[in-house]
Amino acid sequence: MNRTTGFKLVLILAIICFACSSCGDDNNPVKSGNPVMSVYLDFYHYLDLDSGLIDSSSIIGIPDTSVDFWIAYNSNSPDFHGAIFHRFGRETAVLDSAQFNNITAMMVDSSTFNTTLQSDPFDTTRVFLLKTDLGAIYKIGNPVEILTGVTFDYSLVKAAP
Repeated sequence: MNRTTGFKLVLILAIICFACSSCGDDNNPVKSGNPVMSVYLDFYHYLDLDSGLIDSSSIIGIPDTSVDFWIAYNSNSPDFHGAIFHRFGRETAVLDSAQFNNITAMMVDSSTFNTTLQSDPFDTTRVFLLKTDLGAIYKIGNPVEILTGVTFDYSLVKAAP
């Protein structure tokens, strides 16, 4: 094999590998290159996912700022007391029996988003998807409840259009 033929073979293999790496991503975990953010949020404090800012005013009820959601305390839930409440203009979807690191593009695209407040506990058996007012979609999961709030992870899975 001469040098030109070897170069062409390497180039063809590189093209095939590149093409295959972008195929079939619907069933593979979303790897958008976006960082996973870990945050602690006190109950009734609010988070804006697009900016990462926490509103620590601790107002019970709907805040006057541009936050996306807060975690309310539900004393009726036996194990996990946190429940995600989103602000008006945002939508959520609940992925039951899902793992934060295994969310796929197909799962996100086939999810049913709604504006109804969720009553599902924010626990380790589900991942929440939240569509912000800007149209970006974030996954929220891996909760660890501490006495006055919850530590959890979130990551952008679909950028705003």
